[in-house]
Amino acid sequence: MSLVEYSDSDSELEIDNAELPANSEKIRPKRKRSLTDEPPKNKKLAAGTDLPPLPREFHDLYASASRVSTKDDPSLHGGRKRGVPHIAGNWPTHIYLEWHPVTTELDALSNIISTVQSHCSLEEPPIQTLLYSDLGACIPLHISLSKPIHLLTDQREEFTELFTKSIKRSGVRPFDVASTSVDWAANEDKTRWFLVLRLAKPSNDQLNLLLHVSNQVTARFGKDALYDADSKAIADEVIPNFKSRSSRAARFRGNQISGQNAGSIPKKQNQKDYSSFFHISLAWKLGQPSPELLERTNLLDVKTLMREGPPRIKFDAVKIKIGNSIASIILPTKAEETENFLV
Repeated sequence: MSLVEYSDSDSELEIDNAELPANSEKIRPKRKRSLTDEPPKNKKLAAGTDLPPLPREFHDLYASASRVSTKDDPSLHGGRKRGVPHIAGNWPTHIYLEWHPVTTELDALSNIISTVQSHCSLEEPPIQTLLYSDLGACIPLHISLSKPIHLLTDQREEFTELFTKSIKRSGVRPFDVASTSVDWAANEDKTRWFLVLRLAKPSNDQLNLLLHVSNQVTARFGKDALYDADSKAIADEVIPNFKSRSSRAARFRGNQISGQNAGSIPKKQNQKDYSSFFHISLAWKLGQPSPELLERTNLLDVKTLMREGPPRIKFDAVKIKIGNSIASIILPTKAEETENFLV
């Protein structure tokens, strides 16, 4: 079947003008805009009024890059290697808090990266930014609340439901965090090192509370806890009465915890403090930074590099990414929206 041919706007105008009477005023075609033309001025924008923010759901729709290969190929990802080989039926999963820096914050963060890069020797692999994609689009930053884990297909709904209920019942409300210093952190295999912002402990210890909930839920599915090696002990505390559709979950409901709400995550009496572990990654490089670079990075002053001072980063939702699907769990703002069990 041949394609339908459509005439362009100029030819249509020529036909219309040809059919008009001689004494009629001819329609003047609009001049096509050149790439060098200045954009039309907008009074509101000229006055400095910001555009309305994009809906929260918009960022979740386009959070994943398209797949460029059917097999793991480090050459397509700057030398990065997948920690766990891809297996059909396994869904990569991550729990995190997301931050979308504004323009002034992005400029300040870029200044940090370029300052650190200036201290790298020529022999060291270059630093790769995490602020922008290869096409120049801004990439949201995050605080991890779980290791990269994998779920089976029939575990996805159960996992999301359990985690959502646990967050709602945790009593954690929206909060903000300040950055304190610039540092380097390695992945588990020490194959990649990340330039990170270290974070101050929030006023009500929300990061540790959210990590505790996340670790208990992931341990419930047999996954390693983030920052805590004692995963089995964590799993024993988790949600024995949570009702699920899967037969796998039924095996988890054996141990009753007296005096506890069904489906709740209890607070540990001697809960560990992992405040020094929380961070936001800004860039990465292959291999360990040289001792000189580590020393110079530790001497950097965040207040000076951020120019306007370290930002107060606000968080009002926790996100779960399973495959390319992202679920946002809004932190409740009112007491009546929670079932508080954390004292």
